[in-house]
Amino acid sequence: MRSNRRRRSSFRTVNTRVVAFVVIIGFIVAGGAIVNLSLRSSVSAINRDIKKLEGEQKAINDDIQREKTNWAAMITPAELESALTRHGLHMENPRGEQIVNLTPRKSGVAAPFSTTTGYASKR
Repeated sequence: MRSNRRRRSSFRTVNTRVVAFVVIIGFIVAGGAIVNLSLRSSVSAINRDIKKLEGEQKAINDDIQREKTNWAAMITPAELESALTRHGLHMENPRGEQIVNLTPRKSGVAAPFSTTTGYASKR
């Protein structure tokens, strides 16, 4: 006689908890990969910006050094003399009455300023 028993299938059923766990882990790994890629992209963009700014800073420092060298060459006594003659300026040393010595008073206040002449008064 045939019995009313269920037949066992040849494949096993998978536990739903295990499937849910694997799916959740898969989502976590995929999310982590996406975050990692976006961070790498941001870091590489920032790195490009830093390299560009460092290049600009080096160019500016080179310009500053070049201008310092040019200025040092322009203020040599020989260059100043040639600039004075080139512009037709005849400079002489000041006479004694043209020299004003500003010495601080004992109170620490400088000599009074004359509004009519624009110079400090002599003592």
